[in-house]
Amino acid sequence: MGNLFGKAETSAPAPQPRSNPYSSSSYYTSSRARQPTTDYSSGYRRSESDTFARSYSTRAAPANPAPRSSAAARPAPTTSTYSSRPTSGLFYGASSSTSYSNGYTTPASTREVDELASSFGAVSVKESGAVPVYVIGLTNELVCIFEPAREKIIEIPRNKVALGNLEVGRVYHTKIAGDVISGFSALSALCDKYYAHRANYEFSVARYKELVVPALLLGSRVRDFEQRAAVVTRLYSLILTMPFQQGKLTMLKLKTTTGDTIDVRVKWVDRPKEETNEKQIRVGGDPIAKLPACVKTGSLLQLVAARDKEPIVTAVLARLYAGSLTIQNSTLIDCIYGEPCSKTYPSVAHAPTPFIQMKTLERVMLNAEQAEAVARYNSDCPAFVVESPPGSGKTMTAAAMAVSYTGSGVQLFLSTANVPVFNMALALAKLNYGSRTAIHFVSAEREELMTEETRSPFSVLCLAKQKNFLEAKIALLEARLEAATSDEDKKKLKDAIRGACGPVLYDNYDIMFATVDMILGRLNKPKHSGRPDNIKKQLTSSVTRVVVDEASQLTESALTALIHSFPKAQIVLIGDSKQLPPFKYTKEDLVSELAARSALDVAKRKGNLPVIRLLKVYRASPLLMKHYSDVFYAGSLVSAKPESAHNPLSSFGRRAGGSRCLFWSVKGASKQNGTSKINDKEIAALVTVVNHLRGAGYDEKSVMIISYYEAQRKLVEGQLPEGYEVLTVDSAQGREKKIVIVLTTRTSVPTENAGFFTCRLRCNVALSRHQEALIVIGHPHIAAAQPWHHVLDQKYFKHVVE
Repeated sequence: MGNLFGKAETSAPAPQPRSNPYSSSSYYTSSRARQPTTDYSSGYRRSESDTFARSYSTRAAPANPAPRSSAAARPAPTTSTYSSRPTSGLFYGASSSTSYSNGYTTPASTREVDELASSFGAVSVKESGAVPVYVIGLTNELVCIFEPAREKIIEIPRNKVALGNLEVGRVYHTKIAGDVISGFSALSALCDKYYAHRANYEFSVARYKELVVPALLLGSRVRDFEQRAAVVTRLYSLILTMPFQQGKLTMLKLKTTTGDTIDVRVKWVDRPKEETNEKQIRVGGDPIAKLPACVKTGSLLQLVAARDKEPIVTAVLARLYAGSLTIQNSTLIDCIYGEPCSKTYPSVAHAPTPFIQMKTLERVMLNAEQAEAVARYNSDCPAFVVESPPGSGKTMTAAAMAVSYTGSGVQLFLSTANVPVFNMALALAKLNYGSRTAIHFVSAEREELMTEETRSPFSVLCLAKQKNFLEAKIALLEARLEAATSDEDKKKLKDAIRGACGPVLYDNYDIMFATVDMILGRLNKPKHSGRPDNIKKQLTSSVTRVVVDEASQLTESALTALIHSFPKAQIVLIGDSKQLPPFKYTKEDLVSELAARSALDVAKRKGNLPVIRLLKVYRASPLLMKHYSDVFYAGSLVSAKPESAHNPLSSFGRRAGGSRCLFWSVKGASKQNGTSKINDKEIAALVTVVNHLRGAGYDEKSVMIISYYEAQRKLVEGQLPEGYEVLTVDSAQGREKKIVIVLTTRTSVPTENAGFFTCRLRCNVALSRHQEALIVIGHPHIAAAQPWHHVLDQKYFKHVVE
């Protein structure tokens, strides 16, 4: 069979399906319920009732009245000219097109199509070559597809597509010859297996290069497209939901799927709080000219930016596919994608009483599993996994790895989000790390938001202030910044401070902290004249250890980028497969399966890499963790935290009944709010509870609120005093607080078993953030929903009727 992207056949044997004895035997093996897609109003996963409205139907369009062959019959190709609408900024490689009298456009030349086949390749089926396209919209008249090769939107008349059951969100094959698109077919069974079900197959290193890498690139490019598009959420006055944009927005340039340009004067921007880590904003504005007739509520618009560059993970995958980045660590690739259970790594010995030393000279003992992880970190194993349930000391384990490392080279401590990276840096700062040097890379925008209390001790600014020859200069610039009044002066002074910190980047470092995107960006930073980039030099040749925290949220694509960017490094994935997967991952969704599977699951799947399971919990006492240990971890977790004589909820008296876990029953009705939900009675109950806790001495420093629904979260922010953390469940992963209050909001029990609200992973995250007390507020009906009826059982929670 020809390979997926039309390259020459090799003699390597085809991948074969294998049974995997590791696929279901362990309680850590993920059996994920179907995850939701993105809530475009919040930037995180939406609920089962939240809809991504668009002018195109999200269901298969009815068959055209004209006779048409069925999908299964694989009809003979029909030929039609197609509309290839070039787009600037967002879609790369867009070129000029030639207009024809029929109203559609075709590529400017055959050469453009030939370049498509050579640069991105043709996904081959046995009988013919074909180009993969992704359907983003569908009506009775038009099929709107995204062509990942040139990152362009194409519209095809529906009656020219001889395939009856098209679906939005699927990949299809089509053939391009000269100026026409001909044939439109479903994936062959074999291609579908290699695309979406490759976890069940084994691949040699050669087949990995031919089949897995192209599939990862395809999925990443489609996902990039989805995250660089704006949705019309209201037509009059115009409101758009769109990806987060840096800086001040005054004007927007957008394009419709038919190529019309829209200029919008921005009136207001609703940005999520930085600590929520959410990716979407809402923008209100006035179009400069009348909107084209094709723009309706739910229309998909392209963001046109002057400097819109390819996301770094996709860029690395493209280099790997093109061959400019070579495969140097075939042993690790074979462990992850090769024959199951074919590799063994001997156990590692550790000290009988392993400990780490704090800066205060206090010794902290490591438990057996933590000590094993530290010992494994100093072995020659190419990679390993540390499964870490809530509060099991994973951050301290990572810091212990850093200070215990006996090898040479640079250690990278990464995560997909800023908060876990900051936590690792803070944990290291508390230890006696000897003469090791560390640096924490953060974006300029995030640095501006930090205060002296919240700034990483290893940030570039902190390190610069420790240099005698820079300290006075930076202090003077900061004083001038504080006194500055104009935005222009403030910007110049901020730039001057960043410039003054430059010498910090000329030094060598043993330990580096950053997000995955930040570190890959620095590694792939273009060369500039002047002083050599010492950080890039170290990243290019000296990295020997890569540790990723919250690895359940790291995508397979990002893992691939790390493996091949740092080929000499041991890869350590720390996370919990019982918590949330990567952003926008939806089980059985093709694009998710192509590129966004959890790296944690991918690394464990074949049973070839060591897995260390942390079972001792330090966050919560036995009674406070029993509900999530029993329901989500089969009762296997052991608390190392003694029960306290003090109960933070004792001020509630008889209603609390001495319990530290309450289900506060509220019978208010939820209401739809756009694509989300709100519940006024629930907010009133929350305000009562918060005020009561404040009276008992528990203010915003001790209490965190977690809301299942974004609209409810926003309402709550306006009802509470300044300073309270009010987060979505997704953004709460990796965080903790003394007292946590969870808002469930909805009234009715979902009818499906795999929705947003009934997701076991999300429920586990929501109900495991507390250190001393947990209050769940919700309608009594939710106690009958899966998995809530187990976790809210009265043997764990005292039920309070308002």
